[in-house]
Amino acid sequence: MAARLVQEVRGAFMMMQTAARATRRNGGGSIVNSGSADSFYGEERTLAYCTTKAAVLNMTRAVLPGLLLASAVAFLIGDTGAGMTGSTVVVDRGLRA
Repeated sequence: MAARLVQEVRGAFMMMQTAARATRRNGGGSIVNSGSADSFYGEERTLAYCTTKAAVLNMTRAVLPGLLLASAVAFLIGDTGAGMTGSTVVVDRGLRA
């Protein structure tokens, strides 16, 4: 399981690195990583999934302007959300409220 976790997190890092280079080269753009409520809360039965999502969340916070979740992407990558950076948007339909 540990090897798979490392592989998945490494893949996400390499994707962000490649996308960041292309974004800089093209004069801007958006990099979107998706997460889930399990990025914030671990569960024993989904340990690998929760660990990977938490790693991607924190790596995104460290490397990119913000983590963007799937259901909020349209707003955030459009003109309306262009000024929003350095944020984590949690869209979990109240699951963890």
